[in-house]
Amino acid sequence: MKLHTAALSLVLLAACTNPPPAGGDELLLPDAGAAATGPAPIVLGTVLDANTGKPVAGATVKAPGGLQAKSDEHGRFVLKGLALGTAGELVGTTQGGLSGKNRLRPLAGGPLEVVLYVR
Repeated sequence: MKLHTAALSLVLLAACTNPPPAGGDELLLPDAGAAATGPAPIVLGTVLDANTGKPVAGATVKAPGGLQAKSDEHGRFVLKGLALGTAGELVGTTQGGLSGKNRLRPLAGGPLEVVLYVR
């Protein structure tokens, strides 16, 4: 009787586990159907001078896909219009020749706050 109960417990336990992702270690992105009803990704951020820690006004911030924004007098910028799952580098440059990069992981819906240090 104990063997039968143990076997039944193992079968039930195995039925409760999640299946492994298809293809092993692939990164699973959000379902496109779910994206239609959820919030769009927005990247909000501040450009700071890495040496002084002060905000940098007028810096150009480029997102993957060519979308770009300029930082205001407080170093703040907003990037809207990015697609769910967008990934790559966020690159900031100044007229004075300073630059910096942040790596963006695949974006989920809603806001993402970043700090971009330029050197």
